[in-house]
Amino acid sequence: MAGKVIKHAKIERRPFSVIPPEVPEDLLDADPLTQPDLSTEDVEEEAERVLIAARVEAQKILEAAKKQARALEEGARRAGREEGLRAGREEARAEVERALQLLTALAERVEQERFQFLERIRLLLPDLAVAIAKRVIQHEISVDRTFIVKVVEDALRQVSGHERIVLYVNPEDLAAVEAFRPEWTAACSGVVTVLADPSIEPGGCLVESPEGLVDARVATKLEEIHERLREVIRN
Repeated sequence: MAGKVIKHAKIERRPFSVIPPEVPEDLLDADPLTQPDLSTEDVEEEAERVLIAARVEAQKILEAAKKQARALEEGARRAGREEGLRAGREEARAEVERALQLLTALAERVEQERFQFLERIRLLLPDLAVAIAKRVIQHEISVDRTFIVKVVEDALRQVSGHERIVLYVNPEDLAAVEAFRPEWTAACSGVVTVLADPSIEPGGCLVESPEGLVDARVATKLEEIHERLREVIRN
C-alpha cells in the first residue's frame, strides 16, 4: 500500500495576548510597550484567578436563583395551603350548620312525637286503669268467694225500705250468698228473693225493687270508673 506524501507547510506564527474577564479596561487601552513583561506563568495564574472568580460568581447567582425559586414555590404553597384551609374552614362551617339544622329538626320531631306519645298515653289511661282494676277484681273473686257478699250488702242498702226485693247473682256466687244471708239481710228490711242469672259475671249482682234496678255488676262498675277518668282527663 502506497503511503501519502505530506509536504511541509509553512506555518505563520502571530503574537497573541490573553485578556482575563476581570482585567480593568484601562489596562486594555494601555500601550503594550509600557506594560511590564508578563511571563506565561503569570498569564496562566491570572486566567485561573479569573476563572475561579467567575465560577464563584456563577455559583452565587445559581444559589440566589435557587433561593428565589424556593421562595416562590413556598409562597405558592403557602397561598395554596391558606386557600385550602380557608376552603376547609368554609366547608366545615357549612357542615356544622347542616348538623345544627338536622339536630334542630330532630329535636322538634322528638318533642312532637313525645307530645303525641304523652297524648296517646293520656287518652289510654282510662282503659289502662280499667284493665288493671278488672284484673284485680277477678283475682279477688277467684281467691275469696265471699267477695260477692260485700257487693250484695252495698247494693241492698240502696233499696232499703222496700218490702219485696229480688237479688240476681251469678250461679257460681249463689252458694256463698245463701250461706252469708244473715249478714247481708241486715242491710234491708224487706224480703229478699235470690235468683241465679248466668248473664251476670261472678262478683256482681242486680237488685230489683219497686223503685227500680240497682246495677252492681262488675262491668257496670268498671264502666263508671272509666267514664269518670275520661271526664277528669278532658278537664
